[in-house]
Formats: sequence, C-alpha cells, structure tokens
Amino acid sequence: MSERAPVPVSRPLRYAVVSSVSRGYASRFLEAAASRRDRAELVGLVFCHAAPRPDDGRKRLERKLRKVRRIGVLGALNGLRMRRWYGDAVADRLGLRDVRETARSLGVPVVEIERFGDPAAKAALAALDCDVAVSMGNAYIPRSFFSIPRRGMLNIHHELLPEYRGAQTALWQIHDGSASSGFTIHEINETIDAGRLLVRREVPISFGATLRDTVVATTAAIQLASIDGLLELLDDFDDRLERATPNVGGRMFTTPGLGAMLRIYRNHSRLRSRAARAGR
Repeated sequence: MSERAPVPVSRPLRYAVVSSVSRGYASRFLEAAASRRDRAELVGLVFCHAAPRPDDGRKRLERKLRKVRRIGVLGALNGLRMRRWYGDAVADRLGLRDVRETARSLGVPVVEIERFGDPAAKAALAALDCDVAVSMGNAYIPRSFFSIPRRGMLNIHHELLPEYRGAQTALWQIHDGSASSGFTIHEINETIDAGRLLVRREVPISFGATLRDTVVATTAAIQLASIDGLLELLDDFDDRLERATPNVGGRMFTTPGLGAMLRIYRNHSRLRSRAARAGR
C-alpha cells in the first residue's frame, strides 16, 4: 500500500467509513467528523449486511466446530454470553443509534451492500472515489475490496498491536495481569491485524464491580479514544503514513476457554483491588 500515488494537494483527503454493525461506534465517529472542519472529507458510509451466500453454510459450520474443539463447549457458550458485552451493552452505554440513521441525518451518503466480494459492492465503493476507507466493526474483508481506495483501507483494532492480534478489549490483558489496554489503527492487508501501524495508544482499564462492568466501561472508553485518534490521523494522513511502522511479532488470540476465563476472573479481582487502593 505504501507505493500508492500520493493524494493531489489541490483537494482534501477523501475517505469513506465501512461498517457491518448497525449500532456501533461508527455512529459516534460520524457525529464527531461532521462537527469538524478538517482537511479530510467524509464522502460516504458503506454499510455491509454481511449476508451469507447460499453455499457458505457448510464452511461456517466447519469454522464453528473448529473453534469449539479449540476452546471447548463452555468456552463457546461463554463467548456467546460475552458477545453482548461488546455489542449492545457498549452501544447502550454510549447511547448509539443506527449508523445509517446517523449518516442520513448528517447528510452523509449511505451505500448499502450485501457482501464485500460482490461485484456490485466493489463498484459502489469505487464510485465514491475515495483516497482511503476506514473499517469500523467488520469481519474479514477480501483484497478485492480493501484495495479499491487509492491509499488502501485502515482498520481500528481495540487492543494493542502487535501483541494482541484478534483479541477483544481488555480480556487477554487482564489474563496477562495488565491494568491497561488500548487501540491500534493499522493498514489492512490479507492477514488479520497484520498491516503497518499508524497509531498505537495505551488506555487504562476502567475496573468495575464485575468483569462485565469492566469490559463494557473500558471498551466504551477505548472506542471514544480511537475516534479522536482517527480524526487526528486523517488530518495528518500523509505524514503519518510516511512514519508507519512494521507490525511484527505478537500472537493471535480468540475467545478464552474455561481455564483462561478462570484466570481472567482471578486477575480481575486482584487488579481491581489494586486499582481501588491506588484511588483509580
């Protein structure tokens, strides 16, 4: 992506937001972007319904079975329980509304697509004529789609890279005994969470009475911090791109299994007590 032609200086950076989550932090980002007069111009929201293809059922089932074998049945059930922590619970805490509704109320063009790989979807993104696109809450995006913008596509990972690839906010940090989490904005390539790093910031974990409270509060805080980080990046995109750093090392994480969750709960209690003694 670094070999792409520079953006003409005669016009602002044109960017689009790509999201598959109805009530996600992309809604809050659109509100923040609309209230600023930056050198970057938001040209549209691409909302993907992530509709499965008729022949995808077997592949999805095989992926789920592999994951269950890896983390166990209890781990899989726990993953389903925690999904709401990172979804509706955070959306409720931040007061988020449907991102399409937000975009239309702000006058931001909305393009709805079924799947990233569809020819119509690729044509729709190309028609926005954007220099860069930003992924906010999507599953895997194929190269045929993320390579369409002239400067490629960025992803906001709400954990620190390269250490915590694929990890959800705070969980594995607590597992490892850390009291901080963070976010990373990186280029998208064909490997999950492996593109060059543009912004990387630590954010303290906000410890609550329960692990759920901690996850929800910390995720909300990090999502808000990442919005500020993205706006700063877009204002100074060329310089930040020149200073991008390699994203090497680390390991890939997934939903914690039973043993990992027991350790997370033990460490959460210990770290919460330590934070309380420190007055945080």
